Amino acid sequence: MESIKSSPQEYHQDKEVAVVESIKSSFLEYHQDNGFTTHDSFPLVIDDPTVLFTNATITPFKSMFSGDTTPSNFAFIQKCLRLGGTGGTFDTARVDINYTSLFHMLGSGLFNVSHDKAMEYFVDMLSALGLNKKNLIFSTIGGHPLESALRSASLDPNQVRIIEDPEVLKHEWSFGEGDLHGRGVIAWFASEGYDQNQDLSDCLQIGRIVDIDGISEGTSVVPFEHTAFDVGLGMGRVERALTGENKFSLMPWRKLAEQFKGTFGHISDLDAHYMANLCRVIDELTAEGLMPGNKRHSYVLRKIVRSLIEEVWLQSEGFVNVQSVLQSFIDGSMSTPRVAEAISGEESSMRKILSESESRRKKHPEMTLNDLYSTFGIRPNLLSLM
Repeated sequence: MESIKSSPQEYHQDKEVAVVESIKSSFLEYHQDNGFTTHDSFPLVIDDPTVLFTNATITPFKSMFSGDTTPSNFAFIQKCLRLGGTGGTFDTARVDINYTSLFHMLGSGLFNVSHDKAMEYFVDMLSALGLNKKNLIFSTIGGHPLESALRSASLDPNQVRIIEDPEVLKHEWSFGEGDLHGRGVIAWFASEGYDQNQDLSDCLQIGRIVDIDGISEGTSVVPFEHTAFDVGLGMGRVERALTGENKFSLMPWRKLAEQFKGTFGHISDLDAHYMANLCRVIDELTAEGLMPGNKRHSYVLRKIVRSLIEEVWLQSEGFVNVQSVLQSFIDGSMSTPRVAEAISGEESSMRKILSESESRRKKHPEMTLNDLYSTFGIRPNLLSLM
């Protein structure tokens, strides 16, 4: 089996990435010009009992929003990893080639200002990114201070949508019992010449500004005495609104997916993208010092590495040497020795498990593939290659 031909690091030089860099610089410069403190991206691996990994821009600043630390307006671009819940799962990459579980989010925090000022900032900031203000639609729940703030903003009436039934479109955020709670405004991008009554489901959701208003306690919320607004925009979504597609924000991993197609031949676009997504997460987590193991973050990485190994074997239709197939990816990773160790170690462990399952099946031919899966945790379609 031929290995992939080019390393991810080479793709970082691709001129197409300039689109993303322009969005990033516009975002940070806007906030610096307006007195916000800008930060570098925080690690993905964090010590937070409510989440395994940094999955949103609010995560590193929870204490600031709660008032436990001194608030200060901030802005930054954060790597986010989402493995479940509303963010989707790795398998989402199998059905949406524009999806990745590891993405960049443009985020900011705004404190001790009125709802009107917060909404004025949000609309102005979106325009500063190059988004045509006339194509923006804003929605929120009726009866909230953000409703009046929206109506007071310099927007046409058809750009404001008030959702009377919260179940129709979610505009309420809860981080769990005893954690932050908020209600907010979602920004949507409509195509040119859109109908004034266009359904929001036909528009692209760009991001949101959330009024973090208190702490969840049962079915109620203990309110804050201060105001705090959290803003989050998906990089790929902003890019898509500006260019019509978000392929640049998926670089260099989109091209890695193309290399997988060249390596395996018959692999689908979605499966190739899925494999590149796995590589991307392995690269980032090992670069932060994480290695496969049996506890918390390490266990998640173990499952991710094993999923990649399974995919290589399935796409190869046989138990090839995984490291040789992925050698160019390994060589181009941010932490080559650690990635190589993670992949070779898990491949060795999986081969032992496969050997044990084969021995068990010979002793007990009545065992089905599902029985072996329940016992050894190896997918039935992989066992069928034996």
